[in-house]
Amino acid sequence: MTERDPNQATVAWSPPPVTATDDLTPATAVPVERPAGASRLRWAIAIVVTLLVVAVVAAAFALLAGQTAPSKLLGYVPADSVVYGEVRLDLPGDQRQKLGEFLSKFPGFADQSTLDAKLDEAFDKLIRGATKDAQDYTTKIKPWFGGEIGFSVGKLPSPAAASDGRGLLIVSVTDATKARAWFDDVSSGVTKTPQTYNGVDLVVISQGPKTGAMAITGDVMLVGDDASVKAAIDSKGSGSFASNERFAKSQATLTGEGLGYVFLDGSAYVDWLSTVAQAAPSAAIGLDDATKRLIPQWFVLRLQARGDAIALEAVAPSVPTKVQRANRVSKLAPHLPASTIAIVDAHDYGAALLELVDIYRNNPATKDAFKQADQAASLLGGFSAILGWMEDAGIVVTRDGSSVNGGLVFTSSDRAAGERLLTTLRGFAVLGGGQSGVTVRDETDGETTITVIDLGDLKDLGATAGVPALPIEGHAEIAYASTADLIVVGVGDTFVKSVLDTKPGSSIADDGRFKSLIGRVGDQNVGDAFVDIAAVRELAELVAARQPAFGAYLTDVKPYLVPLDAWIQATVIDGELDRSTGVIVTK
Repeated sequence: MTERDPNQATVAWSPPPVTATDDLTPATAVPVERPAGASRLRWAIAIVVTLLVVAVVAAAFALLAGQTAPSKLLGYVPADSVVYGEVRLDLPGDQRQKLGEFLSKFPGFADQSTLDAKLDEAFDKLIRGATKDAQDYTTKIKPWFGGEIGFSVGKLPSPAAASDGRGLLIVSVTDATKARAWFDDVSSGVTKTPQTYNGVDLVVISQGPKTGAMAITGDVMLVGDDASVKAAIDSKGSGSFASNERFAKSQATLTGEGLGYVFLDGSAYVDWLSTVAQAAPSAAIGLDDATKRLIPQWFVLRLQARGDAIALEAVAPSVPTKVQRANRVSKLAPHLPASTIAIVDAHDYGAALLELVDIYRNNPATKDAFKQADQAASLLGGFSAILGWMEDAGIVVTRDGSSVNGGLVFTSSDRAAGERLLTTLRGFAVLGGGQSGVTVRDETDGETTITVIDLGDLKDLGATAGVPALPIEGHAEIAYASTADLIVVGVGDTFVKSVLDTKPGSSIADDGRFKSLIGRVGDQNVGDAFVDIAAVRELAELVAARQPAFGAYLTDVKPYLVPLDAWIQATVIDGELDRSTGVIVTK
């Protein structure tokens, strides 16, 4: 084991230096021969998948003519659907303006007069890539596509009929004749049987044992399993799904227009899980009443353009809990240095974990495993001793130039209990680590003692673990310290010292940029998270600078990442709801 000078600080991770002579010229691209074309059925599947990708991911690039009309798709959704998702590529209400503001920060989108042409180009590239040049957006899809896409998962199948899943894709159309011609083209290689159902032309598609159906009725195209398509036809666009109590409640929680959303009927999902549990071997699925209560009655996720940002909102009824939850400002942020680039901050974390432990300790499917877990935890005094002292808990990453440090930060409701746990862990390190070269030392930072557990040289650790020597120099160290306010555990002492040395006025909580970001999602919350996207990008570039493709990255990718500033998220108790909002903000 390599000896180490105790006065030598642990070296924080840093990327290898790049010298002026490093060749950053992008490597010459080698053309790759495309494989033989896929069957037309695969083309059709690829088009459906592409439409969903466009709906969920590429909505941010779809500035079509804005409308304020409500969705025309809801009336076709089967009444027993458990999941329903919808994307408004027609950009209702203010979404055209807000999304335009967001995209204007990116290359090529500043001039709104050329927007439509650029969008057509982007869609063509996406669809040509998905179909190996068999299809394009501008000439094949745009002439009939109405800008709205919906998808539903119907009543979930019983365990004995798992293959009888129900699903439906609903696409708005502006020209039924052209839409039918497109479908006939992409499905020409599969077996199709024309039928008439309830006065509507129906096409039954089959390949082997798998069958599906397609119909165009009114101003929508319906694609899915036979039962779902027929149910949608029967509805005549006036189905009852929109009046589903849980769906209606979910929609009432959303204000303003959005780019799209996904709804889950949690109650129906729990009912299905109960059926599965009853059919499963004894205790194979632990779905007792306490576990059921962890699943909200419904859940909705929405994407919304907000001018200089894109927001993802998640709303659900609050689940019953013994923990007294309340919105408040973070107790951790005032102790974190301004150099913090990532935070995950959970309030009242210890109590929440203990409640989960109790639930799964008594769950029929997990109680035996928890007997073993309880035995292991007893070595440290039991779960209450391990978790009961925790108040707020945070995972924190800081940046120092090209180096990264990180660790865990806790506020404590019982400092003595937290220190007892740390002392016990230190004892195990001293007693059990001597044979492997683990050493323990104490340092001081002002009036605070920092304990450092040195696990040894990183190269030796790799050899001990039976892996090649790690290409990193230095020692692996875990450091911790306790104050009246905090318990800090870090990878090396640098992180611990940076937290201990943070004074009022110099923390991330005092940083104007962070204040503005957290204010967007609610500084009074029950948990929040933050990522400095710009800082992470810069660090990643330092690591990748020696790679052959870095030059191509600088010209083809980086310009689209530079406008991204940060991601901020918070969960807020809103009456009887939990409302989580995550926002990607541009500079």
